[in-house]
Formats: sequence, C-alpha cells, structure tokens
Amino acid sequence: MRHLIFDFDGTIADTMDEVVKIYNEIQEKCGFKKIEKENLKVLQNKKPLAILRELKIPLLKLPLLMAQVRTELKKRMHKLKPKENMDKILATMKKQDYKMYIVSSNSAENIQLFLNKNELPFFEHIYTDRSIIYKHKKIEKLIKDCNLDKNKTIYIGDEVRDIQAARKAGIKVVAVSWGYNRQTSLANAKPDFLVNDPLELVDCASLFFLG
Repeated sequence: MRHLIFDFDGTIADTMDEVVKIYNEIQEKCGFKKIEKENLKVLQNKKPLAILRELKIPLLKLPLLMAQVRTELKKRMHKLKPKENMDKILATMKKQDYKMYIVSSNSAENIQLFLNKNELPFFEHIYTDRSIIYKHKKIEKLIKDCNLDKNKTIYIGDEVRDIQAARKAGIKVVAVSWGYNRQTSLANAKPDFLVNDPLELVDCASLFFLG
C-alpha cells in the first residue's frame, strides 16, 4: 500500500490571504508588526522563528495567537477554496489506490469543515499539532498509529519546516511552491522533489514508488 501525507494550509487549501488578513486584524491589539503587502514575499523566504522575530512576536505568545487565528479562520472556512486543480489531483490519486492523510497545525474541525464544503472525501485520517517546531512528532505518531511503511510513505508540504519534519520522521518529501514558502527557500532545504503545479503531483508520486 502506498501512502501520502499532506500538509493542509497552503498545500491543499488556499488559506494564506485569509490568514494574513486575520493576523493583521489581531496584531494591532497585541503590539505585533503588521504584515504589509510589500514585505510578504520577504517573509515567505524566512524560517518560522525568523518570521516571529521579524514580526516582533514573542514565542510565548505564539500559542494564543495561533488559537485566535484558528478560531477566526473557522468563521471563514466556508469561502475558502482548494488550490487550483487540487480536487482533481486528489480524486485521481484516490482512484490509483493511494491512502491519504493530513498533518497540520490548523484544527481538525476547520480542516473537516473545508473538506466537507469542497467535497474532498479522500482522506483516511487528520492529525493536528499546534506546534510549529515539533511537526515531525505528529508525523511519527501517524506512521505508528496507522502502521505505515516509511519506504512507501511520502510527505507533501509547502514550507521549509515540512521538509525538515519529514526528514526527522524518516520519510521522503515533496515540496510544493504554491504555498507559504517560496521556491528558493524550499530548494535550499533540499526536498526529494520540488513541484510548481498541482498537476505534477501524480507523476511525481509515481516516480517515487517506481524508483
């Protein structure tokens, strides 16, 4: 059996614009730095801890900030859409007998709302972890709980931390350039594959399992 573990925000769901809007609604009350349109691309090239420093967000305040963002995002999940062609890609992979999972720092409730609204009934399990640092532990838990063969499992994500988490969990990783981190940063982190269009994912996964 072949297994695909997906990140959610930025990889499957097009959430970045809404998350930035929510953050900018919150930041003024908290004394954080606003995300301006002109410096968003700069932030997309930075690692998570560097982004926190840039935006003047103390690490201790991050859990509360993320909880506030998730709560507000829940109210807006009904209007969020998958990345272009992602619905077709997921349907194709399901037909090809891939078992698919989600590991995300978003909430399971938000993710399920999105999947239901957009008619994406393709996933076996959703695992969530509020930490931005220990995502690999949630991947490892999924692998253990579902008895996955690491040699037949791929992680698909849009951030440098996704690449790092997959490496720590001992599985292959595909980085996608349409999400939260930009192509240059992803390439520098040396994923096993880097793809620029969702339509490339089917062929990319096939190459892994044929290799």
